[in-house]
Parts: sequence; C-alpha cells; structure tokens
Amino acid sequence: MRRRLLTRCIHGAGALLLAGSLAGCALPTDTFNPVIVITSPRAGTVASSGVTEVKGKVLAYGGVRALTVNGHNLFRLPQFAAERGKNIVSFAFKTAGAGGPAAYTIKATDGHGLSSTEVLPIRFRSSRPSLQISRIGRSGKVLQVSGIASDGTEVTQIRVDGTPLPVTPGRRVPFYAQAQGSSMTIEAINAAGRARTVTVH
Repeated sequence: MRRRLLTRCIHGAGALLLAGSLAGCALPTDTFNPVIVITSPRAGTVASSGVTEVKGKVLAYGGVRALTVNGHNLFRLPQFAAERGKNIVSFAFKTAGAGGPAAYTIKATDGHGLSSTEVLPIRFRSSRPSLQISRIGRSGKVLQVSGIASDGTEVTQIRVDGTPLPVTPGRRVPFYAQAQGSSMTIEAINAAGRARTVTVH
C-alpha cells in the first residue's frame, strides 16, 4: 500500500514538473522586420529617358500585409492584389520621369505590425558626355589616339571600334588607343547610357 502511494506521488510530481516546463516554453514570436531587396536598378542610377523600372522583393516571416511606394499602396493594383499576406512578394513599378520625385521610399509592413523602409534615389541626365581628342599620331600603319572623356555624372565606358578600353569610370577619364587602319571610331558612354562618338583619321 505504501509502495503504491509513493508511486502515485512520484508520477504526480513528474506530471506537475512537465506541465510547468511546457508552460515556460512559449512559441517564439516574430521579432524580425521585413527585408526589402531592390534587384534593379542600383541606388543612384542615372536614367536618360527619365523613366526607370524598379524591381525587387520583400521577405517577411509574418507575411507582407502592406507594401507602399511613396505612400501609394501597391496591393491596391490588380497585378499585386493577390500577393498580400505572402511571405515573399515580388514587386515592380516605374518612376515618374525627370519631373517626378528624386527618390522613392518603399515601405513594407508584416502581419505583426513590424515594418522596414528602403529609399532609392534616382538621378536623371539627358545630355551626352564630351569627348576631346588631344593627340593623333601614326607609327607605320598603326593609328594612335589619346584624349579625355568627361561627363557631369560619370563616364562608364570608352569604346574603340566597338571594343571597350580598360578605363576607370569617373567624371574625367583619360584614354589612349591604337588601331591599324586609316581611321578609328571612339565612343564615350555615361552612366545614363548616353553616348558621344568621334571618328578620327
């Protein structure tokens, strides 16, 4: 009789300890803010046409409840209405152009009320870079040309007869090129994709 009573007491104490342990093991709550990833364009991109398509994704553990761009709710648009509440949401929109905002604020809020904000600045440039030829020489059948390409934002590339030169992008980029033949076509391209072309003989 005493053995049965002791066994019951041990079992009862074990049940109480287990219940206490389970009560102290609450499920983890979502403490991570949504993550906004802009896949294109890169921050500070220079647009030549004044209109740039922005693409990205939002990752939220609690599901994306709201997604706004400069205060405008993307989920009100038919193409994004079905994305509300998903853990991963892809989005895209086009900027307003040269007369529009200089930056776009993207804000995402999850189902637990946690939010994140990402600001994407956009620069506009409609003019072409300048291309100055400082020296033209010839060694046998090889035409040698040197000069400077410059731009108010950035010269990103210089091509000679369609082939890119190994240059460092910048506002003022010196270059040297040589090619066989009687002429050479040099092209300077800025960050907006605008180009200036000069053919030398």
